[in-house]
Amino acid sequence: MKTGQSFLFNGNSIKTFSASTLWTAPDELKGQDIEALASTVAWLHACLQRRSDSVISVPRVIKNNTSGNVIEESDLDFDIDLMDILWRLEYSLNLYGMGYMFKERNRVRVLNVRWFDPASIEPQINPSQGLYAFKRHLGNIHILYPVDESGYCEDLAYIWLPSLREVAPGIGSAAVVETAAEVLQAIDKFSDAFFDHGAVPLRLLNIPSNTLDEERDRIEDRFKRIASGVRNAFNSVAVRSATPDTLGITVQDLGLPPADLAMDILTETKRDAILAATGVPISMVMGTAVNFATAQQEARNFIESIITPRLVIIASKLNKQLFNPAGLTLEFLPEHLPVMRRDEAIASGALVNLVNAGMPLRVAMNYLGYDPNDLPDELQAEFSTMPLFADTEPTTPPVDGSRPQSVSDDDTGDLKRWRRKARKSVKSGKTGGVRFESVSIQDAKYKDIAQALEYATTVKEVDAAFAGASFPVYKSPGYQLGFEDYP
Repeated sequence: MKTGQSFLFNGNSIKTFSASTLWTAPDELKGQDIEALASTVAWLHACLQRRSDSVISVPRVIKNNTSGNVIEESDLDFDIDLMDILWRLEYSLNLYGMGYMFKERNRVRVLNVRWFDPASIEPQINPSQGLYAFKRHLGNIHILYPVDESGYCEDLAYIWLPSLREVAPGIGSAAVVETAAEVLQAIDKFSDAFFDHGAVPLRLLNIPSNTLDEERDRIEDRFKRIASGVRNAFNSVAVRSATPDTLGITVQDLGLPPADLAMDILTETKRDAILAATGVPISMVMGTAVNFATAQQEARNFIESIITPRLVIIASKLNKQLFNPAGLTLEFLPEHLPVMRRDEAIASGALVNLVNAGMPLRVAMNYLGYDPNDLPDELQAEFSTMPLFADTEPTTPPVDGSRPQSVSDDDTGDLKRWRRKARKSVKSGKTGGVRFESVSIQDAKYKDIAQALEYATTVKEVDAAFAGASFPVYKSPGYQLGFEDYP
């Protein structure tokens, strides 16, 4: 921290600057109204629960940045309940637009990561420096956690939603619909009070003007005891007229009964506002999808358009502040969720149609996202004799019109099997340096490929190691082979 600055610490001094142009003291620190709404308004509570539950349901892996091997969460060098952290983090981001984790450490490394209540943290912002610290409020104790010029805090890992302000957390989805949630809460309270008072609206007792105050109070008390409350909802009330032809006390209803308030329309409108702000489809809350296919599609859209972008933000921030300094990387794999998987029946039908239309089977499989090299060896051998699966590179037809001959190589089969085995190895989080024995591959070629595979950690790096093998693969100008082009 620079000298000459004045900080508010334990109430002993006052800041010499105003941060109002950058970040105003958060409303969520003034009573946590939005959190109370999230715990009492059913629609808001359900939507926030669905979002947090969806985040922790997405498969994730933590990889060693050096070896590429997958590290189990229980085997990390520091203690962290990542599922609990992620659930709280998503909930906090929706409420407050920010979340904080404390990195308990010794002089060498992080020992433990635990959640910090976001309402206890106040960012410290200077117009000239921007964010320079976080202050944690614990009763009368205030702890300051410095932030360096790059925004890195050694003691806290924090995530802010993107914001248009220069230095400020973004707006949580719950804050956007705070008014809508308050309306729904008011409807619930009105309904509760309505039935608590005998399911009758507010009433006005008109009594003669010359009635004494003591008598007025006695009449009012008597009326409340007889005609109020659920247990008296169906009681009969008799009053004695002041004169034989004049009723001394008259009752007048005030306000409108619930049926005239269009509460169903109002509830639906505010409900839709909450669903829109949180991005949760109503079928995930109510199970009201027309059919299973519609429910699946809505769930898939929710993961793709709402949860996956949020996971990108979370992974980026956690990696920069927590995992990368430890030589690790956190990755989320939403594509592995069951709801994100293709309908295999539809895909297989499409494969049959493409092959019947004349597309080579290998190209058709790759076009639909299948990896032909993942087929068992016996099927590879069986299908290799089929014309539509033949690994042929079409050449310019001879002048005499005869069919071009397929390119062949004695070691092609072993090379393909070796590459398939290496690709499976890197997909499991290991390197491509797998053990493979062959009598057909020349020693020099075998040595070059094996050396390259020792450093291969991705499918593309494995393919690059075999690039010199010149696999004969059919490539049609009319079809794109996909992300992993075969050499």
